[in-house]
Formats: sequence, structure tokens, C-alpha cells
Amino acid sequence: MLSHANLPDPSTNTVKILDVGCGVGGTSIKLSLLGYQMTGVSLSPKQIEMAKENMAKENANVRFICMDGEQLDFPGEDGTFDAVWISEALSHFPHKEKFFQHTMRLLKPGGKWVCVDWFKADNISQRLTDGVVADIEKGMLLPKLEPVSRYFTLFTEAGGRIIYVDDVSKYCARTWDICLDLIAKPALWKMAWTMGSDFVAFLNAFKAMRDGFAVGAFRFTIVIGEKPTVEESN
Repeated sequence: MLSHANLPDPSTNTVKILDVGCGVGGTSIKLSLLGYQMTGVSLSPKQIEMAKENMAKENANVRFICMDGEQLDFPGEDGTFDAVWISEALSHFPHKEKFFQHTMRLLKPGGKWVCVDWFKADNISQRLTDGVVADIEKGMLLPKLEPVSRYFTLFTEAGGRIIYVDDVSKYCARTWDICLDLIAKPALWKMAWTMGSDFVAFLNAFKAMRDGFAVGAFRFTIVIGEKPTVEESN
């Protein structure tokens, strides 16, 4: 993802990256150690706490903030970010158009939107949509899954343009088999029943995700977009 984004060299420039849905900080910390000026945001206070702990262990320097990824608000920083980075998080946003609007506001001209996520495949049958896709949405507590083409439309409507797309699903072929092996332990299911039906549905969704991937209804894709430069906008 980083190589295809074609960002400025952090050894000779200050390169600001906003990592939306940063989780416990892994990507933000790694990019910080490469010299990028990182800001990581997550809706979870616990994740932010863990991210700061991980940052300290790695002797990195990241600004971690608890913030809704649909309501990105950095007063005085409009047009200052070289990239907005989001990995496996945008599918969880119910109002994705808000994310794209804020992304375009925060990016400097020529700045990049860098995304990798699981998408519903284009032009799949209603049977698959009502079957494995619906099971994934329910189990993972997701809003309606969108095809990658919908993301293209939303980013374009916000004023950007798509410059790179790569379906890398084949490299993730074993992901859900590994996940199913990890959750096969009876003790985990015993605990799941004590935590309620939502957690049980979450574990069951791993099978739906494997099945959806196997029949091509579920794709893993890298997408990079760009905010036009001032010259291109005129």
C-alpha cells in the first residue's frame, strides 16, 4: 500500500498521515518509525489506551486520539495531511459519505486516500446477497456491505479521483481457514454462550466469511485515491 501511494520521502519532508480506525496502533507505530508524522484515531478508548502503551514499548511518536472516524475534526489542520489511511475499518461506517467529505477537507492538494478493506463483489446474485453476505453483516455487526465501485463513486463525488486499484484476494486465501481453526476450541464457544447471542453470531460469521470468499462474493482490495492539485482544480 505504501509503495503504491507514492508519498513524499519522510527523510526530506514532513509527511503527515492520518490513520483512521488505528486499532491498537500497529500501522501508525510502524509508519512513525519509518519517519512519517502519524496521527491515529479510534472510536474505542480502550484501543487508544493500548495503542499508547504499544507506542511507548516501541519508542515511537504517534498522536493517538479517541475520535469517530465519520466525524474527523482537527481544527486548523484542514488541507495539511499528505494521506488519510484506513485499513479494514471503513466497512464498519454506516455513513461513509461523511468520511469521504472529511477526508477531502483534511487532505492537502495532491494528498492520497489509502484504503484496504473487504468488499462485497460487484454483480453477485441476490441469493448470495441474502445468504452469506447477510450472514456476514449480521455476525460482524456491519451496516450494508458495499462493492468497491460504491467507494469509487463516493470518493469521486467528494471531489477526488481513483488512481490505483488492486484486488489482492488471492493473497488472503487462507485467512478464514486459519480463523476457523483458531475459534474451533470448545472452551471458546462455552465462553461465547455466556457472553450472549451477539458474540455467538460473531464467531459463526467467520464461516460465512470463508464461504463468501470461496464463492467470490467477498473481495479484499487495495484502493488509492488522490485529491486534485490546485492547478488541476482550476
